[in-house]
Formats: sequence, C-alpha cells, structure tokens
Amino acid sequence: MNNEPDKFEDVDGIFGISETSSEKSNRRIAVRYIRNDLNATLFVKRFFSTKKFSAQVYDISSKGINLATSAKLSKEKKIQVLIVFPDDKSFNLDAIIVHRSKKKSIYNYGIKFQSLSNELGEHLLNTQTDLTFKL
Repeated sequence: MNNEPDKFEDVDGIFGISETSSEKSNRRIAVRYIRNDLNATLFVKRFFSTKKFSAQVYDISSKGINLATSAKLSKEKKIQVLIVFPDDKSFNLDAIIVHRSKKKSIYNYGIKFQSLSNELGEHLLNTQTDLTFKL
C-alpha cells in the first residue's frame, strides 16, 4: 500500500492559493444578469430638491447594478434607483455609488443596493429571456 498523497490531492486548499481578507470580502456572491430590457432612473437628493436622471443598465443582480448615465455623481453618494421591467413591475431601492469611471461624456457607475432584495432576484430570474450572465 502506498502512503504517498495522490499527486492530484489538494493538500494546501485550492491548489495552494491563499487569499487576503480584502480579496475574500471582494468576492461576488450574486449572479449578475446582463439586461438591456430594463429602464433605470436615478434619484439624487440635493439641498431642496431631488434630481432625476435616466440611465442605461449594463448588468444587475439582487445586490447591485452597473449602469451608465450622463450625470456626474460622486462616489459614496446615497441615491435611489428605480428599476422598471418590461412587465411594468418596478423596484425602488436605496443604494450607494461604489465605483465610478468615465468614457467621453458618459459616466459608468457600480451601485450597491443598501439591502438585499430577494423579490428583485426572483423577478430577475423569472423574467430572464436570454441566458447571458456573469459570475
């Protein structure tokens, strides 16, 4: 009987790769669906008013959304995102901007919802007609 470990046995975890705590906390745990059939509107509170901006959705999950708009907004800005599906079902979610980049005159935002919406996740799955998604 051979007492040597199998040459394919992973004795140090996943192929000996270790992650730092920041890498572990940066992992996505929700499926991001690529959708081009959703309408998104951003509501940004100003001093005495609320500004409304339309946005193009790139991808979405139950935890956040990646979208583009011409509005220049600051990172960590608290906003509301209204998402309307083709069946007129809508979700109005409190959110925070966690990433911003710019190409020409368009701003791309990574937006995290302030709370997990299982109902949104279910509706995303139930209305997905194209099986294009990111992990």
